[in-house]
Amino acid sequence: MSNSKLCVKPRVIRVEVKPLEISGSEIERRIRVNDHAYNLQFEYAENHISTSKYNIFTFVPKNLFEQFQRLANAYFLGLLLLQYIPAITSIDPVATIIPMTFVLGVSAVKEAWDDYVSHLRCLVKGT
Repeated sequence: MSNSKLCVKPRVIRVEVKPLEISGSEIERRIRVNDHAYNLQFEYAENHISTSKYNIFTFVPKNLFEQFQRLANAYFLGLLLLQYIPAITSIDPVATIIPMTFVLGVSAVKEAWDDYVSHLRCLVKGT
């Protein structure tokens, strides 16, 4: 499933933001868009936009979660688990593990490649 991901190219805009006074703790906040050096002096929280679906740590759990949301994959996982019950099994569980691992592996590689290409495309566009 490859969604077309949007890449936003930043524009140079100067904005002065003045919030309402909040219980006397902050009178005004000054922010300049695309002026990182100016904004660093106030130690505001960073605002980072990521167009990647995965990172190195979340790829496996997120991908497996998405894979098993598909009805066919969840069905075959259920069959795989039933193969480990000796009273009802008819074949060796390895006969079910190998094809399922292959299908999940190919899907994972495809998703990783699509996410990587999308990330590179956004880097080229200047985000």
